[in-house]
Amino acid sequence: MRADDSDILLTLYRSAQESPAWAGFLRALAARTGATAAYLVAQREGEPPRIFGQGALPLASESLARMRYLRPYSGDDMAVKQPFRALRVRAEGGGDAWVVVVRRGEDFASATSALLSSIAPHIALAAAQFWRQERALAGQSAAQNMAARLGIAWVLLDTNGASIMASDPAPAGFLTGDKLRLAPQAQRQLTQQISSYAEGQNTKPLAIVLGPRQALLVPFSGHGAAAILYMLDAKPAPDQAQNRAPDQAWPVLADIFGLTPNEARFAAELAGGKSIAQAGKALGFTVETARHYSKQLYAKLGAAGQVEVVRRIENSVYRLL
Repeated sequence: MRADDSDILLTLYRSAQESPAWAGFLRALAARTGATAAYLVAQREGEPPRIFGQGALPLASESLARMRYLRPYSGDDMAVKQPFRALRVRAEGGGDAWVVVVRRGEDFASATSALLSSIAPHIALAAAQFWRQERALAGQSAAQNMAARLGIAWVLLDTNGASIMASDPAPAGFLTGDKLRLAPQAQRQLTQQISSYAEGQNTKPLAIVLGPRQALLVPFSGHGAAAILYMLDAKPAPDQAQNRAPDQAWPVLADIFGLTPNEARFAAELAGGKSIAQAGKALGFTVETARHYSKQLYAKLGAAGQVEVVRRIENSVYRLL
């Protein structure tokens, strides 16, 4: 590999994190080889290939699958008229990756095949890194989604109690820029606990009451942070009930609490914020029937009234819908 090809490797590893992925690397590779277009194809086992690059790839997926590992291919090998060079690698941890360059007019120089061969190990590593990053982001997204459905927000705090990053949405009313807005007593309590975490004197979680919310501060090591503060809303987000599809919601309530279909539909309406009369009207019940179902719910959920019915529902896995 030529010394000036090191820039291609830098863009290779950096552009795995770009959006769209690999764009910088493919531009650099096209410029270095004189190609009109460059592509990176990534395929994990059991999944269809993903093609990165501009325009249509001149090779069919069947042709890619027939390629042998680490052998540079040209148009003569594939009976393709358009000049191209392609190489297949086995990525670390499973999956395959292909790098392809194409051009118009005269064929590529032999140095192009040599270049692809020299960067092949780096393609394998970069593809594995890309997939690990995708899995990590998918896990973060799933965790974020679940926390939001549970009404949990969080803030990552440094040793001074300033925010490094926060959930989306961030804890409403408690964060301005990188500063937490807490009552003086809660702020002192939190700062003292963070200091004990940072100095290694304490690893115990701290429960804090922040107005209508409960919060839990736990030690966290990494990203320059000393602690992470989890905040639990006193009630679910206002739009949470609206996001639930009624036809999906009531069967869950029926399963959880052993309700009949009509009882479960009625309970779902109450959980959505309706009064007993409004829930009955929405379902076409008379006032007397609505009152009957409310009493049935009180008995089956062991609740003393409508507020407790809703609280029991929202504290169940129904909240995850």
